[in-house]
Amino acid sequence: MAAYYLNPAYHYEEDVRVKDSLLRSLRIVISRLETNPNRASQALAEVKIFREAMYGFAEQAAIRGRTRTDPAEWWFLYGTDAPNLRKIAMRILSQTASSSGCERNWSTFALIHTKVRN
Repeated sequence: MAAYYLNPAYHYEEDVRVKDSLLRSLRIVISRLETNPNRASQALAEVKIFREAMYGFAEQAAIRGRTRTDPAEWWFLYGTDAPNLRKIAMRILSQTASSSGCERNWSTFALIHTKVRN
């Protein structure tokens, strides 16, 4: 849910910015990823800059790039005014969501454990 909130392609839709469940998830993730409480509170304060599209987030290139650029790359390019939140957002949005590693393991497992071999 935090990745959904921090993804600029989805964030600037009207209903996303005001959902309490998304903000709650973001607060939980920030507190888990940032061990320094001062930087965690600064990251939470920087959410306002992102939410209201201020400073670098308001640039025309940033607005056009919301849907055209990879979310982690977008944060790298335009998140300089929110450095603590930028670090966390890039960390979250850089994760790949794929089951290909599991599929490779299961395929190997199927070759080793066959009915004939058992």
